[in-house]
Amino acid sequence: EGIDGATIDVDVNGEVYSPSLVYNGSGNYSITINCSDTIFRSYGAFNVRVNASKLNYYKKSNSSLDPIIIGNTSLIVLSPSDDSIYTTAQIFNILIQYDDVVNSTGISEAAINYSLNEGASYLGDNVTYIGSGRYNITVYASHSDFNKFGFLDLIINASKENYNNLSVSLTIHRQITTIITPSNSIDLGSVMRGLNISYAFDYSDTTGSPINETSWERIGPSYNFIAFLANNGDGDYTIRFNTTNVDVSGSPYTFMFNISSIGNETQILSITIDVTIIQTDIEDLSWTSVIARNSGLNQSITFYFNDTTNTQ
Repeated sequence: EGIDGATIDVDVNGEVYSPSLVYNGSGNYSITINCSDTIFRSYGAFNVRVNASKLNYYKKSNSSLDPIIIGNTSLIVLSPSDDSIYTTAQIFNILIQYDDVVNSTGISEAAINYSLNEGASYLGDNVTYIGSGRYNITVYASHSDFNKFGFLDLIINASKENYNNLSVSLTIHRQITTIITPSNSIDLGSVMRGLNISYAFDYSDTTGSPINETSWERIGPSYNFIAFLANNGDGDYTIRFNTTNVDVSGSPYTFMFNISSIGNETQILSITIDVTIIQTDIEDLSWTSVIARNSGLNQSITFYFNDTTNTQ
């Protein structure tokens, strides 16, 4: 039959340990081991021996419990932030933090690997341990393991024996380098207010492939220009300006906007326009110099109203 009132003690690797003990009756005892207790902080395999004794009974021990305690961990990306943009001409760094949660310390000598193709293959090079659980990963945006442009997830794994292995992902926007022809910056000269003026350009990547699906956004003052970007196809675009509402007193103006497409480098364009108004003059003014007020005659004035801007 079960023995109640026994003395139960526990040792871990020969060191006395005091767990939580509950007697359930009929000789059944429950021992609760807290794996976060200091005695387990070294992690790994432990020999746990349970000893039971009572006056006038033989003392018995059981060492069949050999738990493996692993450290609870956390893994975070410190930098860069998600959706950061990198072109194929760039090299960037990923800084991660791998911590022992229970001991509140960084984990050194961990194995770090990462995937540039969303898990198809993994790399372990260009990883540097900085200290205090921080690791720096240097990534070449032109690396052959990248399999596409646009938004993609980089997967990072951190592991060490007797520690919980973790993975984390970082989303980046990888872009191919692009070019604007004939120029990102152009002076269109003068235009009379109320007339339209336009600039045609080509947006393509550096391999010569045209970029056809784009969006654009003004990145400076509008100066009351009404602007419209026309997609002519095959990477050709025309931006048109309506000048009707432009205040000529501050002219010339430089209108700035960007053009972008997912997976392609964003380009900024600046267009200078001098908006003028038609200049006029009254010439050859003539009238009757003297006329009596009581004569009842009308005074006639003749003049020439001249557009001095357009002399043709």
